Amino acid sequence: FSPNCLTTRIDLRSVHRTMSSTTQISAQGNRSTKAARTKAIVKAAKDGSVPTPDSYVSNDHKESLCLEFVKDFNSNFTRLFPERPPLFLTSKNEFGVDKFVCTSVRPTQLQYHEMYDVKKCATFVAHYLDYEPLENPTEPPTSLPSSTQVLDWTVGDSFDFANVLCSYLLGAGYDAYIVMGYAPKDVCERDQTSTACPFLVEAKDESKSEESAANVGDEAKDEEEGTSYVAKRHGTIESKFLTSKGKEEVFDGPMPKPKFKSEPIKWDSDDEDENAVEQLATSDKLHGKRVHAWVLVRGGKRDVEEMLFVEPTTARIYPVSESPYLGIESVWNSKNY
Repeated sequence: FSPNCLTTRIDLRSVHRTMSSTTQISAQGNRSTKAARTKAIVKAAKDGSVPTPDSYVSNDHKESLCLEFVKDFNSNFTRLFPERPPLFLTSKNEFGVDKFVCTSVRPTQLQYHEMYDVKKCATFVAHYLDYEPLENPTEPPTSLPSSTQVLDWTVGDSFDFANVLCSYLLGAGYDAYIVMGYAPKDVCERDQTSTACPFLVEAKDESKSEESAANVGDEAKDEEEGTSYVAKRHGTIESKFLTSKGKEEVFDGPMPKPKFKSEPIKWDSDDEDENAVEQLATSDKLHGKRVHAWVLVRGGKRDVEEMLFVEPTTARIYPVSESPYLGIESVWNSKNY
């Protein structure tokens, strides 16, 4: 090989290594293609081959005024809190038009009764759409397409998943919000190798519920039929020693304080959890910086008693205190940010 050819090969390898280190790939082997899809639909809209509603390709007077207020608020927020990243208040839709993120959430009520349940609705979204990671793992997406376009593409990132799921839950009557924050690498890449199989967990829960229902039925049946066994009454148990010593010698004061210093109990699992977090932080250079979106369901509506986090890419539901997420930047839905 000539020196020039060798130099060219070395440069190509270095470029390939750089692309491999920055390009994010999910556990299923998918990478972000949103930019290419958006470019294709913009070209199709210009050619007239795709019908485009006016609200998708332009902003009316109210939307333009709202965007001005939003940009002014974001600039003031950045000035007052320079250590925090700018708020994700506006984003371009699939046609490259700036939109307020709250207007992208469209409460949608479906005619299928299964979609009124949080778990079943999240399962439908997680199974219907193919997941792609963000192009830049530490930044929100450059575009936030409408839910209609995401369902037509049948593919999206975590923000697209959360947008579709939140729209369905709001239409079903839940108090749902999109949450933008930070998550571990396995959550952002949809890697479930370290989690329990959801089908086994559901089967275990169903068996427990069947056993408890059978026990309740047996108890009710015994109460109806009656039983011949009657427990004997033994009366109140008294100490003969205290009775013989007399009431005046019985200790009736406060318990003495122990002479030793009590220390909090430390379980072995605490050390294991701390070690796991430290190993994850050291193995992933972007730990705590990976941007992700999920759904918050607040209690008070549709028999939801407590706040829950729903991972839209896997349909897993977590209590807020037991979720794998690392931090929250902002929360919004169709009416509030």
